[in-house]
Amino acid sequence: MDMLRRDKIVVWLCLVALYLTSVTSCNKESKGQGETELDQNTIQNVVYSRIGKNEYWRIWNMAGDSIKNWKQNNLRGWAGDTTKGEGKQDSVFCINSQLNKIIMARLARELTSEGKLDAIVFFYGVKIKEEWYFFGGPTAYIPRDEDSLNSPTSFTKLHEIAMQEVFSGYLKKKDLGFWRNVFGKTEYEVNEAWFASHFEGPGWDRNCRNVECYEKLYLAKVRNNWAHRDTTNYKHLK
Repeated sequence: MDMLRRDKIVVWLCLVALYLTSVTSCNKESKGQGETELDQNTIQNVVYSRIGKNEYWRIWNMAGDSIKNWKQNNLRGWAGDTTKGEGKQDSVFCINSQLNKIIMARLARELTSEGKLDAIVFFYGVKIKEEWYFFGGPTAYIPRDEDSLNSPTSFTKLHEIAMQEVFSGYLKKKDLGFWRNVFGKTEYEVNEAWFASHFEGPGWDRNCRNVECYEKLYLAKVRNNWAHRDTTNYKHLK
């Protein structure tokens, strides 16, 4: 009888384990492969733990100061012009494990003179020889809802879209083993492959194979910013 009871307990535990495995697997499939639901606090707390809260906001302000400087010096793409556009630096940014690359987002509204275009601009930073350098990346244009085609997308909504489309790839869940994965607290680690997709590869140079080569490309990107200074007198055109 004791052996039969033990066998029943073992079978019951196996069924529970199979059920939990099935539920976990279904949840992952419903969210999509590699997709992780992240919020602002999760990302910021991870970055705070790596560089500290004061350093986080120091870097964030440095990026903002760079953009102000570009505008003041009429760098094309950043200078003030005749459109009604307005931009805002998102409060979130991601940093890699080596603490030398960051990914940010610029939120932009009403980019045309008719005020009918909104966007999210990827914004990058690299640390080379203890100095931070910043430059813009691709732009994702945001379609407006059919019911509000003439209304700009709010910064709150643009931030929500950025959390999904820009920052969602930053962290991946750690594999803590079956029981901790199911019952334990979720822990995250930096997704280095996501950073590599932004800072390396054919989009930069197919022939780059080392850090020195990529750093030259980043610095060339920064220098190129200043090579396109806009000297148009927009005040005269208004």
